Amino acid sequence: MQNTGSASLSNWTLQWSFPGNQSITSFWNGVANQSGAQVIVKNQSYNATIPAGASVSGVGFTANITGANATPVSFTLNGSVCK
Repeated sequence: MQNTGSASLSNWTLQWSFPGNQSITSFWNGVANQSGAQVIVKNQSYNATIPAGASVSGVGFTANITGANATPVSFTLNGSVCK
C-alpha cells in the first residue's frame, strides 16, 4: 500500500468487497473486520502513519472460500479509490 499523495496519512482504513464468498481467517499488519463481503482494515499502532511517497508493506491475509475465487476489483484507502 503506497501513499502517492503529498501529505502523510494517519490512522488509515483500507476497504474492499469480495466478489465471492471469501472469508478471512487471519490477517497481519492490520486489524480486519468482515461483514459479509465487505472488509474494513484499520492500521496497527506501529504502522498508523504512512508518510507521503512511502509504503506500508507486508499487509496480508489468509481466507477460506468455496467455489470460484474471483479477485476483488475495487479498493479504497481513507475513502479514496486506490489505483
